[in-house]
Formats: sequence, C-alpha cells, structure tokens
Amino acid sequence: DTCGRLLGLIENAREAPTAIGSVRGVLSSPRLDLPPERRWTRGSGDQSNSVAFVSDRYALKLFRRIEPGPNPEFELSERLLQRGFTRIPVLAGGLFYDRQDLEPGTLAVLQRVVGHQGSGWDFTIDELRRYYETVAARVRSAEAPVEMPAEGRMPPLFASTERWYLTSAQLLGWRTAEMHRALAAADRRSRLRPRI
Repeated sequence: DTCGRLLGLIENAREAPTAIGSVRGVLSSPRLDLPPERRWTRGSGDQSNSVAFVSDRYALKLFRRIEPGPNPEFELSERLLQRGFTRIPVLAGGLFYDRQDLEPGTLAVLQRVVGHQGSGWDFTIDELRRYYETVAARVRSAEAPVEMPAEGRMPPLFASTERWYLTSAQLLGWRTAEMHRALAAADRRSRLRPRI
C-alpha cells in the first residue's frame, strides 16, 4: 500500500502535505505503462537503498539518506534522457521532499526496468571463473604439458576464451564513453539541475 501511494504521487504529479513541508511527485514521461492491477515485489541486493518493482516494469528506488539539493541519480538520469542517451534505465519520475528555506531533497526515483542477467561485477566474476576452469581442465587433460608458443601467443582455446570476456569489457567501455559524451554535450556554463 505504501509503494502504491508513493507511485500515485509520482504518476499524478501530486503533492502531499507533511508536518513541516510536503512530498511532491514529478513525472518525467508523459505517462506510465502499467496495467490497472499492479503487483509489487521487493528488490534484493541493493545495500544503500530500498527498491520495489511494480509489475516488473518499473523500479521505485527509495533513498535511505536524504539531503537537501540535487540528487546525482535523478539529475544525471534526467540530463541523459534530455540528451537522448538510451543506454541506462529510463527515468520515469521522482519524489521530492520540500521544506521551507531548504532546497528540495530527493526521496525516490522511478525508473523503467531493464531486463538483465546480473551486475557487471557478477558477469566478470563468472567469466573469470569459467576461464580458469577451462584452462585448468585443458591442462589436466593434456597428455603433455601445455606450452606457450614460441612467439608468446596463447594457445587458441585459451585465447578465444579470454577474447569473449574482453569483447564484453570493450563494449562496456564504449557505452561508458557514449554516456560521458552525452553529458559533455550539455551546456557547460549551466549547472546540471533537475526539473523539480
């Protein structure tokens, strides 16, 4: 019920009064793509925030530490969205806490869910484990010791196994560079500010 109420503030761009201020929802997209019957599930693995998923389409990330001023996650996501960068979860909205004499603080962001198979860290650890298991199995099964070729190149099996991961790492590097180019294209004279 709590998640549904918070989502309602964002979805309808409404404001709710509090004892010393107000909580205000901001919708960054024209509308949310959600079915009438909404199902909430709790996220896991994020140690610094609380995450809930609605109908496997959006993630509502509630920040545990709230400070006055722009929130980097909301601010950068909005700027990248404005610049047409689509390689991050799309920002759908946010929830702000307004108090007199203080800049608004960000309570939550709402982002479109991106299907994936885990984090980049998990992927890297899995790929390294597979690589070493492949190398160890090949060395154990070889009748003669596996030797490096004279020119210092790896045996083809090892090289192809390593290349698979390095190709993925290279793609991650390209995407990161694209993101930085999109951020650099912003007007450097103006400070990044969310539309809050």
